[in-house]
Amino acid sequence: MRALNLSDGKKVIEKINEINRKNNFNIKDIAKKLEIKESKLREEMLKIEKNLLSEQEVDIWLRRIAFITKTDLKEFIETKDDEGHNVVYLIEDKVKSLLKENDMKFSELCEKIGFTYAGLHRTFTNNSLTVETLNKISKTLNVNISYFFENDIIERLTEEIAKHPQNPDLKSFLMGFSRDVSKGLPVEKAALKNINPEAYNHQLRG
Repeated sequence: MRALNLSDGKKVIEKINEINRKNNFNIKDIAKKLEIKESKLREEMLKIEKNLLSEQEVDIWLRRIAFITKTDLKEFIETKDDEGHNVVYLIEDKVKSLLKENDMKFSELCEKIGFTYAGLHRTFTNNSLTVETLNKISKTLNVNISYFFENDIIERLTEEIAKHPQNPDLKSFLMGFSRDVSKGLPVEKAALKNINPEAYNHQLRG
């Protein structure tokens, strides 16, 4: 698939309009889902069309719209590396799968962990997911936090951490978790050790 050139504003808007038509969405629907004014969304779309936003800002808007319209991100853009999304987007994919398994809506999850719909969505699109929030999500969906870092993700943690250093909280957790797993510590114990060292040490003493 050819990547959508994020610096070509007109092409980006054409793609957004195409996806909206395919999913029977209009700009008013999207603005409501994002909990922003329709006029504000139109203003941002105009900025995209006129190439007034950075590629990173355009990327964030595309991810938000993809999420709202339940569209695979690949419909919009090809990821920047051959391996796929960065670790936060991989976590988001796993959250979506768990929601389906638990027959739970995203809005219900938000309510249970004390977030608005738009607020939790922003933590994913802005790469600002914290370990505390992820831990709340894990408990609500009845999985250990290590579930989000098993198999394919563990193998790529070191590379992803280097690419996305702007989230120090998650970075610190991932570095410690990855290090402990690489030393042979089971994923659940590695997760506990890096979330709650006191509980981990108590478990060892017990």
